[in-house]
Amino acid sequence: MSSGFAGRKTLPIEAVAEAPRADLLPGHQRSDRSHPPGHVVVDVRTTTNDVGYGDDDDGDVALDIVGRTGIVHFVLAFEGLTYKVGRPRRMAFRRRSNHIETDATTAARATGGASAMARALLDGVSGEAREGEIMAVLGASGSGKTTLIDALAGRIHRQSLTGAVTLNGEALDGRLGLLKAISAYVMQDDLLYPMLTVAETLMYAAEFRLPRSLPASRKASRVKALIDQLGLRAAADTIIGDEGHRGVSGGERRRVSIGPASRKASRVKALIDQLGLRAAADTIIGDEGRRGVSGGERRRVSIGIDIIHDPIVLFLDEPTSGLDSTSAFMVVKVLRGIAQSGSVVIMSIHQPSYRIIGLLDRLMLLSRGRTVYYGSPASLPLFFSEFCHPIPEGQNPVEFALDHVRQLESTTEGTHELVDFSKSWQVNSMARVVSVAESTGRHGNPSSMPLKEAIRMSMARGKLVSGATSDDDSTEASTAKVATHANPWWTEVWVLARRAFTNTRRTPELFLIRLGTVVVTAFVLATVFWRLDDTPKGVTERLGFFAIAVSTMFYTSADALPVFLVERSIYLRETAHNAYRRSSYTVANAIVAFPPLVALSLAFTAITFSAVGLAGGAGGFFFFVLIVLASFWAGSGFVTFLSGVVPHVIIGYTVAVAVLAYFLLLSGFFITRDRIPSYWIWLHYLSLIKYPYEAVMRNEFGADAVGRCFVRGTQIFYGTPMGSLPEATKASVLDAMSRSMGMVGFDAGSCVTTGADVLARQAVTGLGKWSCLWVTVAWGFLFRALFYLTLALGSRNRRR
Repeated sequence: MSSGFAGRKTLPIEAVAEAPRADLLPGHQRSDRSHPPGHVVVDVRTTTNDVGYGDDDDGDVALDIVGRTGIVHFVLAFEGLTYKVGRPRRMAFRRRSNHIETDATTAARATGGASAMARALLDGVSGEAREGEIMAVLGASGSGKTTLIDALAGRIHRQSLTGAVTLNGEALDGRLGLLKAISAYVMQDDLLYPMLTVAETLMYAAEFRLPRSLPASRKASRVKALIDQLGLRAAADTIIGDEGHRGVSGGERRRVSIGPASRKASRVKALIDQLGLRAAADTIIGDEGRRGVSGGERRRVSIGIDIIHDPIVLFLDEPTSGLDSTSAFMVVKVLRGIAQSGSVVIMSIHQPSYRIIGLLDRLMLLSRGRTVYYGSPASLPLFFSEFCHPIPEGQNPVEFALDHVRQLESTTEGTHELVDFSKSWQVNSMARVVSVAESTGRHGNPSSMPLKEAIRMSMARGKLVSGATSDDDSTEASTAKVATHANPWWTEVWVLARRAFTNTRRTPELFLIRLGTVVVTAFVLATVFWRLDDTPKGVTERLGFFAIAVSTMFYTSADALPVFLVERSIYLRETAHNAYRRSSYTVANAIVAFPPLVALSLAFTAITFSAVGLAGGAGGFFFFVLIVLASFWAGSGFVTFLSGVVPHVIIGYTVAVAVLAYFLLLSGFFITRDRIPSYWIWLHYLSLIKYPYEAVMRNEFGADAVGRCFVRGTQIFYGTPMGSLPEATKASVLDAMSRSMGMVGFDAGSCVTTGADVLARQAVTGLGKWSCLWVTVAWGFLFRALFYLTLALGSRNRRR
């Protein structure tokens, strides 16, 4: 025979009967399957060993038709999925008679308008995935693998998607909340906090996704079991890490992102064992700067995070990408165990190895959004044999299929013939299954358990549904309520804050760099503006110090810009399936950001207040600390909001520097309020720097400055040509001027300019210093509210 599969005499009936199947491949141990109640399973097996790759035994085939009745609680089916996106217009202008139009316009007119402008990323894709099985979606880049996974996971707006997606026969349209609660989506990238260990990463995931009613011991047991299941026991106490800090491997990292069985601390403990991460449980995850776990370990950690709540349906976008063959096999083997524990597993995969093929139950091969093969891996050789393109002996059938599809795509005819053959082959396969079933007198009656009943039974079997509310024994078998979020708001804030504090505490260099910047800046300002006196020059220098000092608070706050930009992908992954609320993330973000601001404020004030010679005593010092803290708070809020808007760090820095420059320009220092053009005065009142600048001026020159004089007698000549004259000459001139003006007693010691005069000359508003302080604080809250709105409106994580 030409190959181990090409000459086999079996029936391609996997569409319903599941046989022949991938569990017949070498090295695969068959496991019992579950099927809908009353469903007759026709199991077609050979009596010889001719199904092995490269086997030359051409023995006859015997049909072992076994009727079995089993229960599959969950079947995710999809039919006719079509998703189209608009094509960008090509601005290649061509002149037609007396007007100009684009190629796209011409094409649209010729073919019927807008429909011609759309490109189908999915085109009538149908299939189903069952509990206990792994369905793999394959295809070249751009074939629609990820698009199909996104469509099934509810990550594409239904207005843009046609076709039906059902779970146990019930449409999922309009039930996105339920789908999020019972499913998980593992992204292609390993999005993890580098300074948390494997066990900590999974434990925090358990606290987010598992109900507060579960005791901590059960959550820990779940994490332990999951670590073992993912094969991460040795890396459990290793940090995830990055390039500079060694942590878990890449395979372990991916496994942490996946995870299924028991409950909160116990659930975490069980999940660690399930993921095989026990040895890496206390290792930090790591990132580019801190090397932690290996690549394979990181992948498993990523998987574990998303299955900590024991999802019914698990979606994965190329979980083996970037891994070596051994790590990739380990990841899929973990997925195999997850499926067999009672989950539906659907994943996209690029090019599986022989061993990985043996772990898969169903394959769906796509080409430009259309199905070119759907069935078991074991039937792939027979499929291509009947298509008159037999797979050469010893060649990986999936690699052959992918290569053949690429060759067809490069031709003018494309894959249309293969797509049409696939449809007819499926129909013929179904007819042959029915024929075999009738000849044996075994007639199946496929049925589907109602979804609510299936969820209830799943919970009764010990499934942990995120947000599920049921008592341990009495009501667990009678109710199946699924909440939008697993925990109340305040619990989410507490867990998010603890996780952020832990991650921040293990990266002290970030805070120390920021503190160093503030300390160095304060030292430079203190030495430049050392002991300013109450003279006209001292007033000018004080105003300069205030402007530079206040703007420093805002510019140094820009250092926090990369924080959310780095965490944004983690945030999107976690909130995509309602791990926590956006509001709780916003509040926790503010809580964690505040303590470092206090330390920075005290450091800056302690260095500069006395050294510069600012007035006010203890009260003035206390207020100066508060206004510096408020400035840091407002600046941090502005940068936080900006991080939720801009896509990249460089763009964020550019926008932040430009906007802060405008704020400083119109703060009242370079040009006073009464001199600002009317068309720019609005920006003066919006300036974040204006209010703390006026606050520190009032603290220095306001009511607390009674009795202080900043210009006396002959000091009025400061800055004029007469300023260089001898003091005696200036005194004589001043005396003559006072007599001519009738100002008796006005001499060199008389006060000309008080603090109130300085404020009037600077044209400050009528707000008191405490009012300016509260306005600055309010800016900080406002920007965090705007940050929440950007999260609520701009991070739906769904395609249009």
